[in-house]
Amino acid sequence: MTPEEFERLKEAEKAHLRKLKALKQQHREAQQKKGIFDALKGIVRPDLDDVHDEMVDKLTMKNIESEARFEVALENADLADDALEKAAREEAELEELRKAEAEAIVRQMKMEAGGEASSADKQSDNPAGGKTIGRAAEPEDAPSEGDQPGGSTRGPKTIGRG
Repeated sequence: MTPEEFERLKEAEKAHLRKLKALKQQHREAQQKKGIFDALKGIVRPDLDDVHDEMVDKLTMKNIESEARFEVALENADLADDALEKAAREEAELEELRKAEAEAIVRQMKMEAGGEASSADKQSDNPAGGKTIGRAAEPEDAPSEGDQPGGSTRGPKTIGRG
């Protein structure tokens, strides 16, 4: 075999392989088209259309029912929140009322204790009438230390009331 014959046979074989490859590609495309056509043919069937419509209706009904349940749950949650807020407000009002009553009782007790303390202040040596630490303050009309023999006229040291 001469090199020219070899090249000619080689070119013929390549052409044959290209044709074979193109035919295989056409076969695959035809198979895909057949599959798509069969699928479309199955969709067009009236009994499948009825089943499809029935399923869509069921899903729509379930969706509507779920939405209604959700709305009812939201309304109940809002009512529960309102009840909780109302209870919290009532609790706060009761707490304020208790505080006001406690303050009134404290004021009353201070007034009662203040009345007794004021009579005790009149009898004490401390004319200032308040709490002191150390010696009581010297009254202005009292004689100074140098006037009396023996020292101070201020009296003993006190802590607290006179």
